[in-house]
Amino acid sequence: MTPERLRPVLEREHRQWIQEVVGLIEAASRSDAGVWARWNALRYLQTTFPERLDRERRLVEGMMADLTDDQREILWALGGLLEALRLRLDHLVGLCHQAPQFALVTGQIVTTLRHWCRAVEEGLGPRAIAVMPRQSREVLALIDPEFAAAGRACSDDQAPAATASATLEPPLATASSSASASAATAPITVTTGF
Repeated sequence: MTPERLRPVLEREHRQWIQEVVGLIEAASRSDAGVWARWNALRYLQTTFPERLDRERRLVEGMMADLTDDQREILWALGGLLEALRLRLDHLVGLCHQAPQFALVTGQIVTTLRHWCRAVEEGLGPRAIAVMPRQSREVLALIDPEFAAAGRACSDDQAPAATASATLEPPLATASSSASASAATAPITVTTGF
């Protein structure tokens, strides 16, 4: 029997998450949307969104040992960019009154979220659920209610927790890995279109 992979779970949850974010932002970006629609979208991005992002980042941190250096670097950068964009909202006073700037900033968040989700799916998706570290299964249960309902979050017959460092820091490039060295210093370009 083929072990169940993480990718379908991640794809389903990411699709729902992106639809939720885009739905709120599109409604608030319509020409007839008022200040309160933008305020509600901003409130979501400042409260609910960071909670979900934090759970996603903990899931990735728990499975760091399963990722390549390039995957760790990309996820570290995208996670940091999502957090920075979200924190930027706190400093844009009156954003709910400025429709063009609202559309620009929230568009950057949606684009970066899509890149994040794709990178998580590519990095963690091929992994078998049965060998996930316990703490990662517990985080996945918080993200995916169906996963929790199936009782797969905390079974003790699963593999032990990974022993690698669980921080989203970019790995240090070694002299023998010139590709990693150039990737570590290369800028990451993120487009702002939908």
